[in-house]
Amino acid sequence: MRPAAFSPDPDYQSKLLELEKKYGRWAVRVAIAGCPHGDIEGIEREAKRLHEVKLHRR
Repeated sequence: MRPAAFSPDPDYQSKLLELEKKYGRWAVRVAIAGCPHGDIEGIEREAKRLHEVKLHRR
């Protein structure tokens, strides 16, 4: 499975795959859309927040 966003940097791609496994593909894709390109820490924070919100609203 490919990560949600393409980047030639293999480390970036592996981090996105790790985040997808941890928080889900939906949360990572939405986080990528709202964060500056390459900001992996921001993407992780936002994906975690989205994942927690989704869990608490069920």
